[in-house]
Amino acid sequence: MKYALTITCILLCAAAASGQQPGTRMQKSGTTTAQDNFMYFYTEDFSTWIANNGTHSHNPLTDASGFEWPLGSAKHLLFNEGLLICGRVDGQVRVSGTTYRAGWQAGNILPNGFASNPMDPRHRVYMAKAMDAAQYARLSTTEQQLLRQDFEQWPVDLGAPFHDHNGDGRYTPSFNNWLSGSQATDAPLSHGTCESWYVANDLDAQRTSRVYGSQPMGLEIQFHAWADDVNPAFENTLFMEYTVINKGRNAVEDVYLARWVDPDLGDAFDDFVGVDTSLSMMYCYNGKPSDDIYGANPPAIGIVALQNPIVPSPGDVARYDEGLREGYRNLPLSAFAFYINGNSTYSDPSLGESYGATMMYNYARGLLWNGTSYIDPNTSETVRFPLAGDPVANSGWVDGILHQPGDRRMLFSSGPFSLQPGDTQRVVTATIVGQGADATGSITALRNAATAVRSAYFSDITEAGPPPFLPSAVHLAQNHPNPVHGRTLIPFSLDRSMHVVLSVYNLLGQRKVQLLDQRRSAGRHGIPVDVSGWTPGMYFYVLRTRSGVECRNMLVLGGQ
Repeated sequence: MKYALTITCILLCAAAASGQQPGTRMQKSGTTTAQDNFMYFYTEDFSTWIANNGTHSHNPLTDASGFEWPLGSAKHLLFNEGLLICGRVDGQVRVSGTTYRAGWQAGNILPNGFASNPMDPRHRVYMAKAMDAAQYARLSTTEQQLLRQDFEQWPVDLGAPFHDHNGDGRYTPSFNNWLSGSQATDAPLSHGTCESWYVANDLDAQRTSRVYGSQPMGLEIQFHAWADDVNPAFENTLFMEYTVINKGRNAVEDVYLARWVDPDLGDAFDDFVGVDTSLSMMYCYNGKPSDDIYGANPPAIGIVALQNPIVPSPGDVARYDEGLREGYRNLPLSAFAFYINGNSTYSDPSLGESYGATMMYNYARGLLWNGTSYIDPNTSETVRFPLAGDPVANSGWVDGILHQPGDRRMLFSSGPFSLQPGDTQRVVTATIVGQGADATGSITALRNAATAVRSAYFSDITEAGPPPFLPSAVHLAQNHPNPVHGRTLIPFSLDRSMHVVLSVYNLLGQRKVQLLDQRRSAGRHGIPVDVSGWTPGMYFYVLRTRSGVECRNMLVLGGQ
């Protein structure tokens, strides 16, 4: 996704509930080092906390919930969240990541395989926000210094993305020019109007052991968060991208990447959770008509999987690094798991114990902590996606059939795959808030918001601009009509006769249909497609020639 650097975001000066000023960094140790460095991240809609040890949405000042919505309300939706990398090294289960204890340390892994100095200030959490000179002038001196410093020192050499204005591959920023409204400069803002970035690793054995008794795997993790206050489709949305690189000597097999969340929706003890498989979304909603914090119309919050790990798959196309990678496909979600505070059947994995790694690995595989299966109480069948029913229609297995509202945890995962030395995987999720007239109405609002986010996000990927190898001889146009629920036409043009292959893929990169594989003459062409009976959702169509590839997306609607 690429955005022009038009300065439209207003820097809000509201403080966090703790009194922390926006943009100020907080360290647990009270030092100026980068280790366990926290950043207060905020937009016009919400605020949260980001730490370079993998801990997110947890307030380090109060040791309490940290994802505030709406901004300035002192009402919170999430207590803690993070990423877990679960796999096997030489047959031994290992888990890298963060839940209630931080398993990562600040900094990258050096070419010699050792961790860089976690105390180096370069390994802090970085922040960039869009603003103009007048807004910048209203900030405190400390805030001004922090924003300028992060802008000028944006760690591109460590892997941080940036807006490369002149396309030379080097980061050459001018903060003053950017602040004056000039777009003729490189800048950190590559995705939205507010961004954060850090790099961490799992080479501190003491830290990894404190989480789930695991030894390090030699993984470097680059974390990138962004929000966009301009695009209405991305309202109340926080994007998180994790890039996982195996810089160790050992292969990690049977890997699952799991997004773990401890939601506390207002009152922590009246929550329900669930999963919407059609949207690749896990979510939390209020289990009672009214919440002690949010009142009679409590919101719902969901985490949507937008990009999952990729695996080799000849003939398919995967979404990767905001583009497309041929010969691969994205894995689907493998499982959803939930567990309940204080419940022996749905139990928290044991912290600081090696068996805790096995418990979490089982959850990541869609099993209970002890390796047994979730059983649907309605059908008595084993399932890997429990609570996949519909609370709005009150159908299927929904939370509340077996247990009263309470303090829930949830995760979804994607795998298994192999992470060989030197391999890189990247996953992207979106955290979205929806609010309706009541608790179930908020689920409907959340679903609508998630649909809009998915549509806009995938449109940005497939229409972000021509790749470097795009041939001038080929032009692939937008299908019409679009959206479509019956027949549509895919137009393209050639300036000379050539062999073309035209295919349609789903969002997992799996080929739905091949429309052409033949030589076509110069001129304009239109290929009809009948999508009747297709599963509603986003698809993308790809035109291949010897010169290169073009790609566009189309939205298939339900109904006739």
